[in-house]
Amino acid sequence: MDHADRCRAQAGECHRLLLLSQSGAEATILTSLTRSWKMIANQTDRYVAIRRKEAARNGQGRLEGQHGGVRPLRKPASLKDDASAETFTSTAPAKHR
Repeated sequence: MDHADRCRAQAGECHRLLLLSQSGAEATILTSLTRSWKMIANQTDRYVAIRRKEAARNGQGRLEGQHGGVRPLRKPASLKDDASAETFTSTAPAKHR
């Protein structure tokens, strides 16, 4: 199952729970979650299509990887959790209590 299919399965589960909701607030949240999962699935499909088109144009054929043609994202070096990572320091003056 690829990423988009998993997102659609999540949307289906949210919709199923929506039908069983006990309050308006719960229904509103589940409706929003259902839409969000569907949007993520559609964007994932578009991303995969773009990557496949680029790979075909570059003569690479099928995209490599096991994630439905989508490579997992890597953390930028500045966000890695290691001792050598740079830390953010504010240039704003410190507030005194």
